[in-house]
Amino acid sequence: MNVLHWMWKHLEIFLGSICLVVIVVVTSANVFMRYALNAPIEGAGEIATMMFVWLVMFGISAAAYENLHPRIDVLVNVLPNKLKIIIESAIVMLMVVLLVDFMVRGWDYAWTSGIQKRVGMFDFSYIYVYMALPVGFCLMLIRILYHFFQDMKQIFRKPNAG
Repeated sequence: MNVLHWMWKHLEIFLGSICLVVIVVVTSANVFMRYALNAPIEGAGEIATMMFVWLVMFGISAAAYENLHPRIDVLVNVLPNKLKIIIESAIVMLMVVLLVDFMVRGWDYAWTSGIQKRVGMFDFSYIYVYMALPVGFCLMLIRILYHFFQDMKQIFRKPNAG
């Protein structure tokens, strides 16, 4: 159970770290090969680009888990608690609608545009790159809903009698 809990907390950081390591290793090796041996690694730029796309999508989800996305909540903080809950709930519902829309559009984009485009040297479909959009937005949606339900549980928790 500890492994599952750790994966829940650190999934995007773990996957993003793998992407970052691949980017650094491939780019460094390519720079060495290009300038020291005058034989660049074919496809190194494509690999780095693909990993950057996935890294960004894992990053936005990780930021959602840590509540690090920027907010302007000066006005919300001065409101009465009930109104604050209503506004926060409306914002979360708007985000849910937008993220579901982004997931659907990302899925469609991956399967319509990605199937037509090929990654140069490797000759595989760009679907693997474009699928970062729906996967990243889905992870972000899960993280936002998790925090929303945790917050609601805290707000509506009944104090212990005794």
